[in-house]
Amino acid sequence: MSPMDRVELMRQLRGGERIADLARRFGVDTAAVLAVVDHAIGAQVCRRHADGEDSADIAVAFGCGITTIRWLLERGAERQALRQKRSKAARAVQLWRQGLRRQAIEQRLAISGNRLLAMLQEAGVVASARKQALTEAERRLIVVGYLDEGLSMDTLAARWSCATKTIRGVLEEAGVALRTSGQQRALNWQAARRRKQAAFRRVETQHAA
Repeated sequence: MSPMDRVELMRQLRGGERIADLARRFGVDTAAVLAVVDHAIGAQVCRRHADGEDSADIAVAFGCGITTIRWLLERGAERQALRQKRSKAARAVQLWRQGLRRQAIEQRLAISGNRLLAMLQEAGVVASARKQALTEAERRLIVVGYLDEGLSMDTLAARWSCATKTIRGVLEEAGVALRTSGQQRALNWQAARRRKQAAFRRVETQHAA
């Protein structure tokens, strides 16, 4: 629809025309008409409703039916929920990359372990759960990662696409003394500091070149 058509559609809607009649008149489906209405007044309707105004009063103010107003409010609620979901997912990824344990992230964001895992998988931070048992070579690499690289059990679980308790079992079977949470945080902090220093050196090298 052209900009002029959208303006005319809104004028006729405020004149009392029904959504279905407008769709037939403009040669589009009802979804297209509702999209135009949502774009034109959706945000205003949601704002007035959030301020405590009744749906019926909003309908009168905009010259349209109560059903249309309710649909706009539902659409606004869906958009708000999607924004919150994306914001929480971004925060979960940020906390994960900062080295927080899964349990800490779950508690901070008030989400389940399965939901956190889904968020990390959708962001490509954690691979999908593996369906095969760890090989002996992989078990040795897990021990090396824990002892030599200082990686946490959560990080190793993400790397090898398995549960944290699986990593714990591998380490315990290998006779590895597990670190306390405080010791792991210190290692995470040191690793983050080294990454920042390396990034700073790269920038300096680029500027010098």
